[in-house]
Amino acid sequence: MLTATMLLSLVLGVDPIAVTLKRDADHAVVRIDEKRATVVIDSKTGIGSATLSPGKSGWPKTLELSLSLKALEGFTLSSDNLRVRTFLGDTTPEVFRRHDDKWEPVEFDVELAPRIRQAKERIQIEIPARWLDADQKQLVIDWVDRYR
Repeated sequence: MLTATMLLSLVLGVDPIAVTLKRDADHAVVRIDEKRATVVIDSKTGIGSATLSPGKSGWPKTLELSLSLKALEGFTLSSDNLRVRTFLGDTTPEVFRRHDDKWEPVEFDVELAPRIRQAKERIQIEIPARWLDADQKQLVIDWVDRYR
């Protein structure tokens, strides 16, 4: 029996992204179409974390996150050796590279900065293509709607 996910994989040549959420109350759905994969996350508390892993055929060409938030005061995107910290409206995110098990700041690179925008009752985040290469076995995202 073919599931909807299997059918999408066959028709579009894209495997679904695995999403592991840190909080049990949060919920995620992966939507895949011809243009992109979108990870839709409903965050009950406004603070959360998720680990994203590519399907068998690797990362999609375009990856977008859709968070059920009205604000975004903190957003971190991390891989094994790279980290970017930013927020909605930020023009120069902080970029770090892991060196000898320690995160060290490096010069800002616009090609690593997620594009964040508000769309009605959600925050949309486009993950830059440089994060979606074959070397990235997983991405970790952390978010905070408002610091308390």
